[in-house]
Amino acid sequence: MTGLPSRYNLIAQVEKHIGRNQASPHDAPFVFVFFDLDRFKNINDALGHRIGDEFLAALCSRLQASFKENQIFARFGGDEFILFLPDVADLDEASDLCLRALDLMREPAAVAGYSLSCGASFGVARYPDHGTTIDELIQAADTAMYHIKSLGAGGCAVFDASMNEERFSQLELEQELRQSLAQGDFVAFFQPIVDLATGVLVGVEALARWRHSRLGWLDPSAFLALAEQAGLVPDIDALVQKSALRSVARWRELGYDLVASINCSSAQIERPDFLQVIESLCQETTFPLQCLQIELTEQALVRQIERAAVSIQALRAKGVRVAIDDFGMGYSSLSYLRQFPVDVLKIDQTFIQEIQTESDAKAGVSLADAIIAMAKGLGLSVVAEGVERPAQLAYLCQQSCDQAQGYLFGEPCDEKEMLSVLAQGGYKDIIDLTTSKRRSGS
Repeated sequence: MTGLPSRYNLIAQVEKHIGRNQASPHDAPFVFVFFDLDRFKNINDALGHRIGDEFLAALCSRLQASFKENQIFARFGGDEFILFLPDVADLDEASDLCLRALDLMREPAAVAGYSLSCGASFGVARYPDHGTTIDELIQAADTAMYHIKSLGAGGCAVFDASMNEERFSQLELEQELRQSLAQGDFVAFFQPIVDLATGVLVGVEALARWRHSRLGWLDPSAFLALAEQAGLVPDIDALVQKSALRSVARWRELGYDLVASINCSSAQIERPDFLQVIESLCQETTFPLQCLQIELTEQALVRQIERAAVSIQALRAKGVRVAIDDFGMGYSSLSYLRQFPVDVLKIDQTFIQEIQTESDAKAGVSLADAIIAMAKGLGLSVVAEGVERPAQLAYLCQQSCDQAQGYLFGEPCDEKEMLSVLAQGGYKDIIDLTTSKRRSGS
């Protein structure tokens, strides 16, 4: 299908090269690269294997043309590939070659009316430093690839012996992750969302936490990349969402009029039963759909805009609000906001954290200003994330931002702690103090 040598063809050539090397007076080093495509499965799942195969063939043709004649590019199987570089001994040179290949892969290819691209994770090993047999080289390069993949961003890594221990640790963590899923050890923590006009706590954002028996409480930065590789993100989503909706439903029964804001990953919203899953969660937890807000990242929304549009619009018709999380750090395109009407923009905390002093607040911050103005022009609500300083709160009040969340109001906390926060009665005193200082110029 790709026109590339098979793994058996490549292995035979590498073994011959090693044999000649070992028979010669000088055992000349060379580089061996193992890589696989990031998120290629999403293309197959969304568009079908025929289009996936066409894209793979186009990608391989583009890469093959970029390598020298004596550099052997072979398909190991599925979306895994090998590069045998008999003329390259320098690891920096090999890494540069891999990164150039990655740039080529990220350039869109026109396939069956779609513009498709993907990333990749490259692992680099050098003979004889990292192995003297083909099996040792494959293992070393695969371990380096696994290391860069575990970081979640794609790219290139050179093998280091410490990666063996790291990989064992990651495999152990994956086993514990699966076991914890079965035991229900993923729960929701909550962060207050505050109305800036009144100081009332109007909602909570549910954030995933793993109650790990050995390592204690872990936030998503410690397990999300691993969960994505293992295909477990939708299961974690559902468990955390159920935990959150049960808690907020109980608080609503106690008289707290709250919106529950839950994060939905692209892996969850691309499922054909997404609508049914959300409705079932609300029915099971007795949580009213009209008090639910789902948060999507810009990347997830753009990737799934056609696939998810029907399901999410059906939820909106039942009163569910749709928020774009971390707005400003992704595509930030008005075109998808027109295609896919949303209700809320959440300004990424990066823009808010640029405000450190009262002078910053008075001067304004152009990007945050622009996002707030754009949202209001479109009739959308605006929530600022990452509010930690009074100066940031002063700026947001000055700009008539609707709502905010962040450590100034409270860190993410468990169900019991959140109930205590609710009993305190809101944050009017903090907002009044901040705005009165701003008016007095102190």
